Amino acid sequence: MLPDSWQHEVSGEFTQSGTVLAMRLRVNGRIVFSDTATGPNAVNELIDKGAFKLLEATEPFVAAVALFNGGDLPRAEAAADRIIATFPPGDENIAMAHTLKGVIAEQRYEEYAQAPNQRDEHANLADAIAEYREAIRLDRKYPEAHFGLGNVWHKLGKDASAVAEYREAIRLDRKYPEAHNGLGNVWDKLGKEEAAAAEYRAAIRLDPQDALPHTNLGRVWKKQGKEDDAMAEFREAIQLAPKDADPHDSLGDVFDDQGKEDEALAEYREAIRLDPKLAAPHSGLGNIWDKQGKEGAAVAEYREAIRLDSKLAAPHSGLGTVWYNVGKEEAAVAEYREAIRLDSTFARAHYNLGVVWDKHGKENTAVAEYREAIRFDPKLAQPHNGLGNVWDNLGKGDAAAAEYREAIRLDPKYAHPHNNFGNLYNNQGNVDDAIAEYRAAIRLDPNFARPHNGLGTAWDKLGKEDAAAAEYRYAIRLDLQDAEPHNNLGNLWDKLGKEDAAAAEYRDAIRLDPTLAAPHNGLGNVFDKQGKEDDAIAEYHAAIRLDPQDALPHRNLGKVFDEQGKEDNAIAEYHAAIRLDPKDAVPHIGLGNVFDKQGKEDDAISEYHAAIRLDHKDARPHNNLGNVLDTLGKEDAAAAEYREAIRLDPKYANPHNGLGNVWDTLGKEDAAIAEYRAAIRLDPQNANPHTNLGRVWKKQGKEDAAIAEYDAAIRLDPKLAPLHYNIGPKLIYRAPP
Repeated sequence: MLPDSWQHEVSGEFTQSGTVLAMRLRVNGRIVFSDTATGPNAVNELIDKGAFKLLEATEPFVAAVALFNGGDLPRAEAAADRIIATFPPGDENIAMAHTLKGVIAEQRYEEYAQAPNQRDEHANLADAIAEYREAIRLDRKYPEAHFGLGNVWHKLGKDASAVAEYREAIRLDRKYPEAHNGLGNVWDKLGKEEAAAAEYRAAIRLDPQDALPHTNLGRVWKKQGKEDDAMAEFREAIQLAPKDADPHDSLGDVFDDQGKEDEALAEYREAIRLDPKLAAPHSGLGNIWDKQGKEGAAVAEYREAIRLDSKLAAPHSGLGTVWYNVGKEEAAVAEYREAIRLDSTFARAHYNLGVVWDKHGKENTAVAEYREAIRFDPKLAQPHNGLGNVWDNLGKGDAAAAEYREAIRLDPKYAHPHNNFGNLYNNQGNVDDAIAEYRAAIRLDPNFARPHNGLGTAWDKLGKEDAAAAEYRYAIRLDLQDAEPHNNLGNLWDKLGKEDAAAAEYRDAIRLDPTLAAPHNGLGNVFDKQGKEDDAIAEYHAAIRLDPQDALPHRNLGKVFDEQGKEDNAIAEYHAAIRLDPKDAVPHIGLGNVFDKQGKEDDAISEYHAAIRLDHKDARPHNNLGNVLDTLGKEDAAAAEYREAIRLDPKYANPHNGLGNVWDTLGKEDAAIAEYRAAIRLDPQNANPHTNLGRVWKKQGKEDAAIAEYDAAIRLDPKLAPLHYNIGPKLIYRAPP
């Protein structure tokens, strides 16, 4: 890069007057330096100044480079301008000076990120392009100008042009390591990691003492999951350049990925100590603090990174994640969009934005963002996991499974797709495979709360209530802010008849996430069981307000209205539930019950048949259909439905009671007695089979047995007081006044 040496006549002298020392230098008889100094360091001070002036006079380009390396951009640019203005046409120094001006313009572009000024920073890149092109016009064989132009094209995202310039620089100078490193950067950006690694290795071979290609090669190995190789390169870079901050920052990223947060913190802090103006390690620190739940510290680090480099996308994405986690979703979206504006290829920001849209039910927008993330980083597992969640929510189980498998293939250590796979299997009724996936997620991340919650739901389905409760509690202990395990634990306690405990869990869930509809629905169920119908209705309405697309609270509200005798309201709610979830059999059962009460037997029968068609394993519509058929005097058809209900659910008491009624009607009293006793054995708290058994005993003249059954019925349901009159004189004394 240096010009041919010139021959010059240099002369000069020191003179002293009192305490003042003077120095004068001449080149070819022309005075180039004259200055004075005082004090014990006067000689050294004058020699330093004079030496630079001598260099400026004899090797002006070398002097300009020295000024640039010293950070004095204005003087460096002025020196380059003097070369361009004073050197004869065709002199190699002119092309070199234009190249230096291009480098200066690039440096100003970089500084704009740290201290924006009124001038458009892209104008600096335009200046750089113009200077490099002028240098190439003057000397097409000057490799440094091609290298500089390649750098600018790379900054502007014009990768093909950058590749062409780097290759031209290498063609002109086969031993140009910086050009190989630059070409490696382009291949790395384009995802051509093997090609990038080859170029970085070429740069290392040509200049084994340069730390930069080691750092870049380490980043390639990190992307490929070769953490040991990456760390070896970063450590080699640190050994070669102990004052370079970048390899410490990159080493911190590896430790962060490994979950070694203390080591990561140490490396990020060392990077900041070495280069207080480097933004990336502040962003890395923010990531650590965010993982540790230290939102304030994370925000401070992300903002510092943004202040240091307003063009860096990563801290905006990180800041968005903090805002998302604390419920500030509009602020999160703004940060994710800013990250994408700064770097449209930043896959993680697209992924994070997809997560927000998915949460708000904007499936198409979420899918678009996840696909963008995959396009820009095909090796990133998270967007495949997110895409799987969307397909799962849309009922596309096969597509969801394919995405979860791809996420696991890309990152076998990633726990979330195993958890989501577990949820998918669980919802499909494949409980054994669900348990296996939940356990895989827990093995990969023992502090991950959600698979414990999922495992709890699986145990609950298998009737292992103690194991389910233990998993829900473990999930709560791991994540005190997650409402879902509280809601599920509430469901379990409600199922076990522990209504107060259930209500407490539902309230905790509501406190943790006031936007969650499910615990309001659960609390409504508790209030309904406790006879607090108005409170139940209020909770169901709250659930509907929070999630208008959820059929369940409409279904439950229909049940309460039916119990209150508000049949039109009940019908409206059941219809709403059916509209929202046409595959749910239960609201058809409820609608059938209302129509049966209204004497609309044909409509009731139609609804029960609809329920059976939707869920052929549910015993209830068969039982209720049997009741209607019995009312219509179709005893054989009724008996068939009751038997089917018993076959589907041998522990279901009601069809035994109904079948007893059929046998009683047909005069088969012994068969009726057997069925009533079966109903009582299966549901000792149900008064109806006691009443019916008492009626049979009375018909047979067994008054003591009848009285015992009526007593049992009244004890279970005091509203059955009219039974006091069913036996005659023996119970008259018990009649109410």
